[in-house]
Amino acid sequence: MKNISKLILIFFVLSFFISRAKIDFPVTLSEAKESYTAYSIIKTGKDTNGDFPGLFFRSDNNYLSSLGVYFRIPSIYLFGLSDLGVRLPSIVFSLITVYAFYLVSRQFLRNNNKALLAAFLFAISPFFVQLNIFDLGMTLGLLFILLSAHFFIKDNLKFFLITSILAILSSFSTLPFVIVSLVFYYYQKRKVKPFLKVILVIFLSVVVLLRLNQELSNFLVRETIIKDVLPSSYTHLIDKKLSFGQVFPSPLITEKFNFNRIAHNKLYYGTGELFKSVIRPFNFELLTSSFQSQTILAKERIDSIALPKFFFWEIPIIFIGLTLLLKKKNPVLSVFALGLSLSVLIFKEKALGFVLPMVAFSETVFVFHLKKILKPSYFKTAVLLAGVLLFFGYASFLDLLWFHGSSWSKEQDLRQYQIWETLTTRDLEENAVIVTDRLGEPVNHFLYYEKIDPSIYQEQRKLGVLTSAGIWRVEKVGNVEFKSF
Repeated sequence: MKNISKLILIFFVLSFFISRAKIDFPVTLSEAKESYTAYSIIKTGKDTNGDFPGLFFRSDNNYLSSLGVYFRIPSIYLFGLSDLGVRLPSIVFSLITVYAFYLVSRQFLRNNNKALLAAFLFAISPFFVQLNIFDLGMTLGLLFILLSAHFFIKDNLKFFLITSILAILSSFSTLPFVIVSLVFYYYQKRKVKPFLKVILVIFLSVVVLLRLNQELSNFLVRETIIKDVLPSSYTHLIDKKLSFGQVFPSPLITEKFNFNRIAHNKLYYGTGELFKSVIRPFNFELLTSSFQSQTILAKERIDSIALPKFFFWEIPIIFIGLTLLLKKKNPVLSVFALGLSLSVLIFKEKALGFVLPMVAFSETVFVFHLKKILKPSYFKTAVLLAGVLLFFGYASFLDLLWFHGSSWSKEQDLRQYQIWETLTTRDLEENAVIVTDRLGEPVNHFLYYEKIDPSIYQEQRKLGVLTSAGIWRVEKVGNVEFKSF
């Protein structure tokens, strides 16, 4: 057993650092926003809106990961707005996240070898590697929900509350998990009054915060499943259906009543959008495929993130392992899974990374179940086959990650990188430059790549009108003009 543990540790160290050895990719939009906000705090003591640092940071009326900004300050101070300065914190915290997951795995699985294997599978997941490189907020969110689960099990209320708050400051998508955990913590104590007080405090806190901060309220609506089920999201579909009989004769439209309204109504479409939003994040073809999804006629890229999040052969293992795992009827594990699931269902694709702990648990349980039911020779053959699949799958993943960035990078990030790497300082100083937002939000990439002094940005920026999405557009900074397409 000790030899197995050492072998897992060796594979973990090698795979962890090899998979994260290359980090010089085009910066993502969220990275650009968070990094430049941290840069602004370093240079001026204020954020990009001219406000002193607080609990929350806004950029274009969208809220950033608060800890994603704060934890980047030391590395950006040392290395500037560079790949190392921006992405080093995420790599460091990803290693801490793996250790936190190992602690939780020991508590849930109650076996050190199982915990080591689960931590290994968790750490080398292609999805986790992508989060570590490109999404510090989600990496921190995973870290603090794992730590909150650890302190939950140890019945350490003080640190459970602290890590829960830090999880929310890392990513708002952890909020459903935190609420479920808090409610269950007091429920399992069988103390009715504290339990009811917690429910009331959570409800009032959320209501008051959203009422006092309308911008935060609008942001949460835009980022969650709420937007999909609001009538404004599908009213145009209803109007289209109802107008069909006006153009072509329909027996369902009479002089007194349009019977189409019975079939095409807000309840019908609202329910449909709800179910579509629930299942949309779990498109297994897009989660496992290394090829871009394209429309048949136009050949337009509709999914520019082609890096696989999971290997195709993992899917049946995950389902079987999850079934075996939940059959154990561990109430704390069930609440843990429920909290993670609600975060994914409510915040959709943005919170999909929260499935990773349950995926690693499921695969570990599956492996040890095979060991239990198979003869040793058959089990060794199965492990060897899985090892071969893992080796070639990981080699393919690293090949795509390292050498084919143009095929999987989001088009807006890639094009903005090309634009600002092509334009020289002389071009920007001597010529009037006009950039459209056809390929994203160019002002954020401009500030990042050109390393514009935050005080100059505050003085020279020209704000436009408030858009329908509730965003103040930056129309001009110096000689660079930003227009809608």
